[in-house]
Amino acid sequence: MQPLLKWVALLQVLLHASGQVSGQTSSSFDFTFLEDRGHLDMVHGARFNPPEVEGNLPLRTLLQLPEGPKNYDWQKNVIDNVKKNNRIVVCGANYGFRSWIQQWYVSLRRTGVTEIVIIALDQQVFEWAKEMIGEAHVIHFDLIDDQEVIGSAHRWRTKSYVQVVSQRAHILKPIIEMGVDVLYADTDITWFKNPWDFIPNLGTSTQCDYYVQQEKSEVIGDYNCSGFMFIRASLLTKLFMKIWEDKIIERVKKPGFFTDQEELNFLFEEIYRGHRKGSVEWKDFKACVLPAASFPVGVQYYFQKTKAKVQKGKEVKISSDCKLGKECLGFTFSPLAKPDKKWDKNPPVIVHHNYIKGNIEKVDRAKKFGLWLKLREDEFQ
Repeated sequence: MQPLLKWVALLQVLLHASGQVSGQTSSSFDFTFLEDRGHLDMVHGARFNPPEVEGNLPLRTLLQLPEGPKNYDWQKNVIDNVKKNNRIVVCGANYGFRSWIQQWYVSLRRTGVTEIVIIALDQQVFEWAKEMIGEAHVIHFDLIDDQEVIGSAHRWRTKSYVQVVSQRAHILKPIIEMGVDVLYADTDITWFKNPWDFIPNLGTSTQCDYYVQQEKSEVIGDYNCSGFMFIRASLLTKLFMKIWEDKIIERVKKPGFFTDQEELNFLFEEIYRGHRKGSVEWKDFKACVLPAASFPVGVQYYFQKTKAKVQKGKEVKISSDCKLGKECLGFTFSPLAKPDKKWDKNPPVIVHHNYIKGNIEKVDRAKKFGLWLKLREDEFQ
């Protein structure tokens, strides 16, 4: 995009946000997040203008591999200064999800974790995160150059949603190549406990190479969730990330909706039950599913599961479309009006706020269940 056209496009976004936000008010930290209608500052409840950005930051077209080898020395310096026990916790997000970034960051800091890195997907969130969280915890690898994608909190199954979430393999691969273990978590996750204390067998001789969140079942490759993963850096996981990224790049060339989660599970399936099974290359690779009791996705936290009589062959696969009364895998999942009491006895490590369409609806549900945090200004910088 020519520089003049790029700034015209950015100006259009700013004018649109200004017009839409006019007249909105909010008390500190208690507000309705405005999806695709401008945004509010998390600290003061006032409108936060997108920061001015320098034009010399590297740009890339979404879901295209960068040309030639990349030098990530400065990113490595940030990671090396932050990591503990050779581990970091990361998220990746665009400017439209900055309210969730703050919820994610503060709830994680409250558990005592400080080895945190925010991976910016666009220039605006890169500048914003440096100011609001601190440049010691913010990096980018290649930034999104698409004004339609940058400023919005995207709805599930939209094209822009695919463009953002399918960056996971691309942003995690360089960290694994640096030899650093990484815990990746989507921004729509709230933390309640220090995750390092609850990942099974972590730091032992029996720990897994790849931990992934349970969504459908405890079987690896059975639609495991790519929104929460711990990856131990090794030659095997380095190869794994490369293949996963290649699969995403090839899939995005084809028509139709998809997620990187599907491609991740296809790769798990190939290794454990497909043509890669038994190969010398993968014989020592060990992937594990995290326990849902400690790391629940939305359907496990926000829904009541009851056994249903379903005609064989008529079961509906579990997905974010599981709604009231819908039969999924032989069960009916009904949305709860308040948290299940079982969580009072054994609170989870995290709650993943997925299984709902629309960011406004997602925030409203989190507030209803008491999971939208009241933040303090002194929790930044």
